[in-house]
Amino acid sequence: MKIVFVAGLSGAGKTTCLNTLEDLGFYTASSIPVSIMFRVINTLMKDELLKRMALSIDTRVGFDSNQFLRILHDIKDKGGTYEIVFLEASTQILLERFALSRRRHPFEEEGGLMEAIEEERRRLQPLREIATLIVDTTFLSVKEFKEKIKDALQKTGEAPFEVNILTFGFKYGIPQDADLVLDVRFLPNPYYVDELAPLDGKNDLVQTFIEGSGETGDFLNRTIDYLSYLLPMYRKEGKAVLHLAIGCSGGMHRAVFVGERLKRLLDEKDYFTRIFHRDIGRGKA
Repeated sequence: MKIVFVAGLSGAGKTTCLNTLEDLGFYTASSIPVSIMFRVINTLMKDELLKRMALSIDTRVGFDSNQFLRILHDIKDKGGTYEIVFLEASTQILLERFALSRRRHPFEEEGGLMEAIEEERRRLQPLREIATLIVDTTFLSVKEFKEKIKDALQKTGEAPFEVNILTFGFKYGIPQDADLVLDVRFLPNPYYVDELAPLDGKNDLVQTFIEGSGETGDFLNRTIDYLSYLLPMYRKEGKAVLHLAIGCSGGMHRAVFVGERLKRLLDEKDYFTRIFHRDIGRGKA
């Protein structure tokens, strides 16, 4: 189990940091007080499917450094590892960010905003001193900030860039959340072969029929070459999931076949892929 604790000044980017870690495959939870963090972590560590979690620390109710250190020792005793990310920014930048967002500072109960920022900075100093990574977001754009977090906290092969493949039938509508849409209605249609019409694109007979066309292999080769070029570009830009929609007339034969083939080819290239056949049981074209 790897645990990342996210803490720091309000307005310095804790939410953005947590969202970035979620994109990297971490289970995330926000605003956890140290007083209940021990129970939260022990409960989550019992889930064998969880390998990484990121928790933002709620310091509004105070921060007990001794209690937090005991939590860190317990994580090590259980064979886990941890990182403590502390985010900060200049007072002037924080003033500007709160003015733009029109949010209330959590420590702005007495006095003005500047006093609240400085009070929070003072209270969080013990946490800053034990941080394993301190990030000053004063001069960072959102994109630069995300890249800095990714570079610091992801290891090779650790961040799952996902390709979600959805097959569909055009007559039932194009998926609205698709990033890319492939129209494969030019491929031979098993619907017009009586013995193949009731079957779907996962069936060996249907696959053999579609593969019998010369353009099928050429299309798959060109498509996987295109995706091999394009996917690293999306990943570099910071995209966590690509939604690839593949459609034929009814979403039962050709789209299913192509989706399954592309998933196999992307798996061979070590991409993390999922596939869902939206209309496989709705039509026969």
